[in-house]
Amino acid sequence: MSKFYSKISLYEILKSFSYSLDLISQTVVGHHNKVAYISLEIGKKMKLSETELKKLVIAALIHDLGVFSIDQTFEDLSFDTRSNQHAELGYQLLKNNFPVPDIAKIIRYHHHEWKEDNKKIPNLSHILHLADRISVLINDDSLILSQREGIENIIAQNQKQRFLPEAVSEFMELSKREDFWLNIISEKRVERKIDEFFEPTAWLINYDQLLDISILISHIIDFRSSFTTTHSGGIAVLSSHLSSYFNFSKKDQKKIKIAGYLHDIGKLVVPPKILNKSESLTKEEWSIMKTHTYYTYQALSTSDQLNTIKEWASFHHEKLNGEGYPFRLDEKDLSLGSRIIAAIDVFTAITENRPYREGMKYPEVKNVLNNMAENKELDKRLVDTIIDNFDEFNEIRKEVQIKTKKYFDTFRSETKKIINEDSDIKYHLFD
Repeated sequence: MSKFYSKISLYEILKSFSYSLDLISQTVVGHHNKVAYISLEIGKKMKLSETELKKLVIAALIHDLGVFSIDQTFEDLSFDTRSNQHAELGYQLLKNNFPVPDIAKIIRYHHHEWKEDNKKIPNLSHILHLADRISVLINDDSLILSQREGIENIIAQNQKQRFLPEAVSEFMELSKREDFWLNIISEKRVERKIDEFFEPTAWLINYDQLLDISILISHIIDFRSSFTTTHSGGIAVLSSHLSSYFNFSKKDQKKIKIAGYLHDIGKLVVPPKILNKSESLTKEEWSIMKTHTYYTYQALSTSDQLNTIKEWASFHHEKLNGEGYPFRLDEKDLSLGSRIIAAIDVFTAITENRPYREGMKYPEVKNVLNNMAENKELDKRLVDTIIDNFDEFNEIRKEVQIKTKKYFDTFRSETKKIINEDSDIKYHLFD
């Protein structure tokens, strides 16, 4: 059994979160880290307090989380973009589900322009806005130092209306340093700089707070498809419930619940058109879908503190006979926690209703699960427990998914008001 941490670093968790959000865009990986680094350097020059710097960097690491629900990718976020919708959606997601005060508000206003008479917007939002705009001006296909003057000119031209003057002034001083620019284009150097900042100033959270964050991440995963709006919640609660039958401690029951909420985090790499396809996937589409567990593993590899959760979450399509994916593990490699989530994933998928079919009833579920156990795809002990307690497990699934569906409908109703007047932007959430 791996070491159990009573408290874990919020930053280490957000590295996984940020990596996952960058999976939405396959061409601008690392955007959040770049913005976090630029924000950090400007904030230091402005002599922000340690607490303010930490809030600024945390907000930068997840500032575009609202982009999941709209047909707007990082490629579309040009320098002249005036859209605030994804920032508002990010705020709506964070305001009740994030353990650090103020982060939601900082993200809410990170696309708002600076005006001298506008006092309601936090300065941290203005710094984040400037850093974000600097980042999108960088052309990765050109020499960075040859771009410096052009970027400075664009920022200067927009200073009076769009950007906090003090932040611009400090950026101009930073821009004189070649190492500032050379760091930005080095993914490893950017990550190291942020690591160095957080290492002596750890912001620790407990597993209850991590559970809240995992629920937030599950909403971002599941809400991208009308087929899966309640899926992760069912996996999380049922996995925890099944683990109690096998004498998991209360701590490990909580950990497997977190793993359940995060098990499909890699699906952020899968385009919504594939997630929402009601007919059979093509061979190419299926190949893309099968990558999601690999990316779940990568997303949860940012910290040793997440090793057990990573294993339980990312091996849910492995099989005891070695014919699963993506690592082709077999029964000697698969822990009980991994086997539990795999079994519950199948149970939940076949019993929940989808827009294109009704969930299976007891006789069909029993047949499917028994066949998979016989073929050594699933652990027979787990299958027998689920079948013997079918009504109990199915009722828990229904209750959890009804609750999640109510949250989704409320969120959809509230956020629909945000975009009602903007007919140019389509939202996956409402397709």
